[in-house]
Parts: sequence; C-alpha cells; structure tokens
Amino acid sequence: MWIILISFSHVNRISLIWVLIALASMYNLFIHEMDVKTAFLNGGIEKEIYMLQPEGCIVPGQKIKVCKLLKSLYGLKQALKQWYEKFNRVVLSDGFF
Repeated sequence: MWIILISFSHVNRISLIWVLIALASMYNLFIHEMDVKTAFLNGGIEKEIYMLQPEGCIVPGQKIKVCKLLKSLYGLKQALKQWYEKFNRVVLSDGFF
C-alpha cells in the first residue's frame, strides 16, 4: 500500500513530514515523493488574460501588441488554483476521494 503526499507549497512544515513518515512506518506503507516542475503549465484559464510580449520574442513592427494566454503560466496568481482544480477533477473522476 502507498501513501501519496500532494503538496502545493514550496515550503512544508517539518512536523507534517514527520507525521507522514510515522504513519507510513506504523502501517508499513511506502512513501514516494516527486516534484513536477511543469505542473502549473497544465492548468487552464477561466478568464481572459493578456501579457506583454516577452523580451527576445517581440515581433518587429508590432511592439505594442500583447499575447493572449490560452494556458496558465508559472508565476501567475491563478496558476496554483487552476492546476489544483484540474488535478482534483481528474483524481475524482478516476475514483479516488
């Protein structure tokens, strides 16, 4: 049997990690930890969001144009929420609760 920790914070409380290790030890569970660096890029966007053209990607003669985002970008305030909602929807549809 596996215990899966899903964490959205860059910094976790060490007490939480100790509790999880203790529970895994008590119930003879396996612990697997992974870091997905591009997870936030998989979240959709509910509202229209525009951004300036990134440096180095500015089209000559079209400097004043902006980019409309179709997917979430790392660093957007909405990125974590959007990714969590998509992740939650997929996990629940697969029968996990």
